[in-house]
Amino acid sequence: HFDYDIVSGPANPLGIRMQVIRRGDRATSSVTLGPAFEGPPGRAHGGIVAAVFDDLMVYVLSIHGIPAFTARLEISYHAAAPLGDPISFVAGLASRDGRKLHMTGEATVEGTVVARAEALFITVDTASA
Repeated sequence: HFDYDIVSGPANPLGIRMQVIRRGDRATSSVTLGPAFEGPPGRAHGGIVAAVFDDLMVYVLSIHGIPAFTARLEISYHAAAPLGDPISFVAGLASRDGRKLHMTGEATVEGTVVARAEALFITVDTASA
């Protein structure tokens, strides 16, 4: 990841500074969003929730040692994510079909699901790069 990444970059003064913990072959993080990430009053903007999922899934790629890019990211919002309270995110590799990597993720607040994610990543052929 990059120092100025908006989600996990430690040097970005406007970013979230998400810290990721590896749990086996999955990536997890607890994120507390402040007012800069507000969408509806008192709630996180859905786009930032999607960005956290995308960034966390890239960490999963690192765990598996697979260079790839996001081809599709689909978020199902089950409840509004609050500002000022920790949101627990988890992501993992669900399956692989050739160059296609299917990822899943879940965000919870105190055990209640607020969002789920499904993504398709496409591996990068580094031999021809």
